[in-house]
Amino acid sequence: MIIRIRTKLIFSISTLILLILSVSAFLLTNEKRLELSSDMYLKNLAFSKLIAESVAENYDNFLKENNFIYFNREVKNIFSQNPDLTKITLITYSGEILYDSSQDIEKKYEGNVRILSDAALLNSVRSKKPSFLSGQNYYFLGEDENGNMTYYDFEDNLLDGPRSGFFASNFVIPVFDKYGVVFEYDYSKLQDRIAQLIERIAILTAFGVLLGILLSVVLAWHFNRPVRKLLNATENISKGDYDSRVDIKTRDELSLLGMAFNKMARDLKASLDARVYKERLGRELELAGQIQNQLVPKKVPEIPGLDISAALLPAEEIGGDMYDFLPTEDENHIFYLGDVTGHGIPAGLLSSISSALFFGFAKITDLKDILIRVNEVFHAKTMSNMFMTLCLVTYNDILNKLTYVSAGHEQIVHFDKSSGTAILKPAGGVALGMTRDISKLLKEVTFQMNSGDFAVIYSDGIPECWNDKRQLYGMQRLVNLVQSNGALGSSKEMQDAILRDVKIFANGYKQMDDITIIVLRKT
Repeated sequence: MIIRIRTKLIFSISTLILLILSVSAFLLTNEKRLELSSDMYLKNLAFSKLIAESVAENYDNFLKENNFIYFNREVKNIFSQNPDLTKITLITYSGEILYDSSQDIEKKYEGNVRILSDAALLNSVRSKKPSFLSGQNYYFLGEDENGNMTYYDFEDNLLDGPRSGFFASNFVIPVFDKYGVVFEYDYSKLQDRIAQLIERIAILTAFGVLLGILLSVVLAWHFNRPVRKLLNATENISKGDYDSRVDIKTRDELSLLGMAFNKMARDLKASLDARVYKERLGRELELAGQIQNQLVPKKVPEIPGLDISAALLPAEEIGGDMYDFLPTEDENHIFYLGDVTGHGIPAGLLSSISSALFFGFAKITDLKDILIRVNEVFHAKTMSNMFMTLCLVTYNDILNKLTYVSAGHEQIVHFDKSSGTAILKPAGGVALGMTRDISKLLKEVTFQMNSGDFAVIYSDGIPECWNDKRQLYGMQRLVNLVQSNGALGSSKEMQDAILRDVKIFANGYKQMDDITIIVLRKT
């Protein structure tokens, strides 16, 4: 079950106000009760001391002379002066009750001598000291040397005095060294005053609770409105509306929350757009990679007297390297290995276009003419900063001769079985697309392939391979490796040896460029 913020606020604030007012009421009532009881004690003590002699004098002047009417008139006047006074008793030190206002109402008492039966009260009268009864104990009053009130027991032992907020039910005031006047007081009016105070506090508490409810409703509206906006915007986003925004102008944390939500919505939209783009790009790269893989020969051709092995290891999904074996109708077999600058999609597009161009010019027997035609298309249709190095090769299976034209490509490594040495064949030419006319820069190179000889054609991903020490693989290491493995019996074994050595050299460092290799071995 969901509890609304408004309900929570109303309950919480109302409960808090009720608790605060209740505690305040308790403390205030208790404090007021203590204050009133103390005031009444001092007032009644002062009143008792002030009236005691008057009571004794009126007794001697009127009641003792059997003039009850005048005496009773004076007593009634005393009662009218203090509404808390309930009884006045005049007692001799011997314990005889001379007057009792609760009994001697209509006339003077004329029966048997009345003797005070309350021993504690009689002792208080006989002490000839002012005293009062609080609870079950009598406290006798005195003053210290500084004029401060002191309290004693029957044996004149100094007491701490009654507890705070006590009630003095009666006061005993000695008079004329022969009487004790006892004044009894009723504190019901004090309780009435406290009840009235509690009633006013209850009204104030009810008003406070109502005010708290009203404040809670206002605060709930203040919080609920922006929260509702956030909730609606969140629901919109969950339904795919990433343009949903909130406008909260409360100038508090809710406003900051609204700004944070809007930023989250913008970031989420941008993240989703980036994710969609990334997924689409990933699918497109995957498709492009599949298309490019289709351009790579599935198997090498069978050329009489020649063992061929080839491999292409792209650095990314789409590579800029390429190789292919072109279809021919005579003893001259044409194949090539090319490297477009960079790698990735742009290089992959150019390598795919180049593959189509070379395939279209396959019937031309002149290698230089093929490169001139491809260069014309490259120079006219590609960007000025995109080039391609390439080694175009033809092998004559009758003459056992390998002829190549280099367009700025890496030098072929030729292993001569008869001498047991590996050498770099001459380079030459210029990268395709770099200049419009390359006819005068191209040069054909021919060399004999004898039994056991190797020819290694490769892209710059091999000599320019980096290791974790920031070192290049280099041409010399490649030449030495080919020479040391010249006794191998197949082109595949030589290819694997080269690629394995490059991997060992890289030592796990990321491949930065495409690696392509074609290995030829004369059988």
